[in-house]
Amino acid sequence: MELHEIHPRVDAAVRKLSKRGVTSDAINEALAAAFVDLFEVNGQAVRPSSPYGNYSDGIKLGFYTDRDPLLRSDRREYVVLTLLASEQAERNLGLHVFIALVNGITPAEVVHIMFLTGVYRGINVLTNGLRVVAKTFDAVIAAADAPPTATGDRSAITGEVIRKVLSAFPDPKYDEAKKHLEGDRGGDGGKGW
Repeated sequence: MELHEIHPRVDAAVRKLSKRGVTSDAINEALAAAFVDLFEVNGQAVRPSSPYGNYSDGIKLGFYTDRDPLLRSDRREYVVLTLLASEQAERNLGLHVFIALVNGITPAEVVHIMFLTGVYRGINVLTNGLRVVAKTFDAVIAAADAPPTATGDRSAITGEVIRKVLSAFPDPKYDEAKKHLEGDRGGDGGKGW
């Protein structure tokens, strides 16, 4: 499939996911829950007054929305995509490609950001970034084509899409720690993804 054929499919997938409730606000809710899991996996106590609790609450209240932003969401994602691509942080880059699409950055703009980053950081960064973008586009299209198993709760629906995107970029160390955490909780599956 040609690149020019993929962009409309990704755009259509994002619109379809938006109709299911996958929005910037839903991303905030899903990421806040996931950060609680991430902090706990790394042995950090997450209490309401702790720095970790404050960070998770801050995300839930609107880090990924346009409510009184310090930096407009699309501009923030341009920067974050560039940084993550230059660091070859595949899993985080995949997640932020999805967040960028939800926040109105077009698939073509995402690809151009990878090319621009690659011009300055090297061919390995360029090819890795484009590979991550392609895998993320595929995951977003697959998420939109699949019937949601979570219904009614936009945070759960969004978390489901995020899990699908992240599953394209396995992280065995995190997955093992997460499995241990879930066992300590009695198998509740964790609060986030």
